[in-house]
Amino acid sequence: MRFNKVLQRSAVVLVAIVTLTGVPVLAAVPAQLIRYADLIFVNGQVLTVDESFSIAEALAVRDGKILAVGANAEIEPLAGPETERVDLNGRTLTPGYIYNDGDNAVPGGDIYKDTMVGGWLSGRVAGDDMEVLLSSIDDVLDKAKPAEPVFVNMPKNFPNEAFEWTADDLDGIAPDNPVALFYTSSDVRVNHAMLERAFSMGLPE
Repeated sequence: MRFNKVLQRSAVVLVAIVTLTGVPVLAAVPAQLIRYADLIFVNGQVLTVDESFSIAEALAVRDGKILAVGANAEIEPLAGPETERVDLNGRTLTPGYIYNDGDNAVPGGDIYKDTMVGGWLSGRVAGDDMEVLLSSIDDVLDKAKPAEPVFVNMPKNFPNEAFEWTADDLDGIAPDNPVALFYTSSDVRVNHAMLERAFSMGLPE
């Protein structure tokens, strides 16, 4: 009974603070006790993919999880002094997608996906004979910056000799760039620079 009376008196005091000062009770709580959002996105089109497929203006994230979705006015107060703020400027924010095409189940797919960071991906190059193929690969490499990863989509009818290329051979063909030659989605040949890049980014040895 006494505890209930204490709670009642506390509630009266809190109401009085808000009424007399106009300051929300939360503002009186020490900042150390408040868990602000780690990240907020505002001024955008947030696709919620809920039952109504509604579109919101803003979104807040805390501990790697969505904290709240709503209007700017609802999300902005969730940001603290150290919250990262991203102004979408009308751009669209979508949920993450998983592209389940299976390429990542093979070593070539791992190398491709784990190293495709600022890399250069060619269209299918020409090369029915070795001279044309080497020239086509050189053209692709010429468009890349030094040390930039290069991914070459090999021709469907490439010379049999190209099928025997090793990492040492590709070191000679592409001495200045990590390179991966995609014969098929599951058959990829790489030079040593590409292997080192893939291992440094977490590909199991």
